[in-house]
Amino acid sequence: MKKILSYISLLALSSCSMVGSGPSVPDKGTYISQITPRNDYQLNIPEQQLLGPNNNIELGVVEDTYITSYPAGIIDKLLAGWNGQKPLVKIFLVPSGDFTSDVSAGGAIFLTAGLLQYFHDYADVQTEDALAYTLAHELSHILLGHTDAMQRNKIMEGYLTGALEIGSIASNMFGGSALAGSTSKAIFSTVGAHEFINLTLFNIWSREQETQADILAIDLMVKAGYSTDEANSVIKVMVRQDEDAEKKKAARPDLVSVSDNKISLNAGSVASNYLREGIELAEMQHPFAKERLSKVSIYEQREYADQITDVKRSSLQKWLKTREMTRFLSGSKHILNAEAAISTGNMQEAHKELSQVTSPVRDSVVWADLSSTVLRSQGKTKQAIALLESDSNRPDVTLPAVHHWAELLEEQKKYDDAEAYLKTEQDLFDNRDILPLRIKIAKEAKKDVLKSQLLMTCMASGNEALQKECNEKSK
Repeated sequence: MKKILSYISLLALSSCSMVGSGPSVPDKGTYISQITPRNDYQLNIPEQQLLGPNNNIELGVVEDTYITSYPAGIIDKLLAGWNGQKPLVKIFLVPSGDFTSDVSAGGAIFLTAGLLQYFHDYADVQTEDALAYTLAHELSHILLGHTDAMQRNKIMEGYLTGALEIGSIASNMFGGSALAGSTSKAIFSTVGAHEFINLTLFNIWSREQETQADILAIDLMVKAGYSTDEANSVIKVMVRQDEDAEKKKAARPDLVSVSDNKISLNAGSVASNYLREGIELAEMQHPFAKERLSKVSIYEQREYADQITDVKRSSLQKWLKTREMTRFLSGSKHILNAEAAISTGNMQEAHKELSQVTSPVRDSVVWADLSSTVLRSQGKTKQAIALLESDSNRPDVTLPAVHHWAELLEEQKKYDDAEAYLKTEQDLFDNRDILPLRIKIAKEAKKDVLKSQLLMTCMASGNEALQKECNEKSK
């Protein structure tokens, strides 16, 4: 289950229902000219909070200022056309195979290896303009205030319940194929899994918010001198992915059905109110790629039909061929292969993959965490401890790494150290998923008062799945 949850959490990043929204897109005139810029962006957010919830997953982030300096320069160009306060936007890399970019509640932008690999491999999107659209879209969510409500959202509060429930669904989908090999590949292999999990867990931006971000992105691109045609190129990739997924769609027949991009609970299926509500929300709000492409094209023709701009290719192509980028893309593949090998218990293959990882990915928490898992399986506990100890208090530490470090302290019977560490990290992550392990450690340390207090906190969460796990750990 924990293996599945790491991927579910990643999906959470690209799918959460928001209550805040910018002004509606006008019927005529540019959108950017009718927006009143805000002046209350949060500044100097601690990195551990800035990364959330991306640091809740095993992959975490990779920090490399050499690689991210180029997209950061594009962000500066885009912000130059914004008539208001300029938020501080940090860019992080994620060693994920997904073709996606994301933005956190704190206003950080994440670029995945899958997205950059696609830019690297396909000449039709190898323009700075295409990357500018990708960045402008995420930047627009920040500028329009869409990220403000992310951490207050009621679905965000109950994400663990949905993750456990949907993770169970994923593990049984397609006759159990999700358990073979890489769970992520199985989950993403069909629209039945991909869309169902994506939409019901956190249906991220509403149709209106996605439209607003797309349209403002077009305005920002024009002001920065980028070709809006390249925005269409990126969205068309999403359309092709939707079409490919449509051909493979499937679902768990005893619970859900998927047809024509419609997700529905089957009659008589047992599901929580949370899951039922998520499906209803998804049906109402999720904008598919074809819809986004249509709205962007209409707006472009309406406001910028006479735009003539040369696309910028050489700078992006040079960036994609740098040694640092090559190492990041290669390292990300090895990380994903290692994670898949660990999920099937093939530690020898995982060790082989991890040994081929170089910087910047080798400097990440995920490399240290996966390597420590392999070392522990080989009985090399001292090496595992040495590897994780130095990373356990990093600002980009992942939640799985936190669990693994606490478990190592627990094995050494350093219960006080483990409890103090977990308490601190629970506050920093603002994640109650840490409670079951704290309860287990309190039980082993025979600290009955602490165990009772933690159990009461867990029961007060109102989260059925979390309550069940806390109960099991307390026995």
